[in-house]
Amino acid sequence: MSPVAIELHNELLSGRLLDPEYMGVVFAPVEEHGELIKIIKSTLNGTFNEKRKEFRTQEGARLQVADVDSDDSRYRYADSQLTTVIIQTNALVSNEWVIYPSGFIMYMNNRLRTKANMHTRLVLC
Repeated sequence: MSPVAIELHNELLSGRLLDPEYMGVVFAPVEEHGELIKIIKSTLNGTFNEKRKEFRTQEGARLQVADVDSDDSRYRYADSQLTTVIIQTNALVSNEWVIYPSGFIMYMNNRLRTKANMHTRLVLC
């Protein structure tokens, strides 16, 4: 399993997604999305929206798998309140669109705020 898959698996088993206010996003290269989605579907009960690559648990928690391929990928989270952000750093370094990976990381760090009854997490792997 890749480092991002291990972090995702740990997040899924933590019980944090039982809170309906939970919202998380995992940034990884597109090539790894299939593996990550398979882990999510095999671990949680709920529904998966293929178009948005978003899983919604029966409790209402949401978890997305994303990449950093355009302005849309970055700015779609502008008004978000995220509980967890997991970033596979080579998704940033190998992407020509992201000129300043540290800027993207700080941008996503600023999205970490939640109504959920837990601390927020930013994981780089």
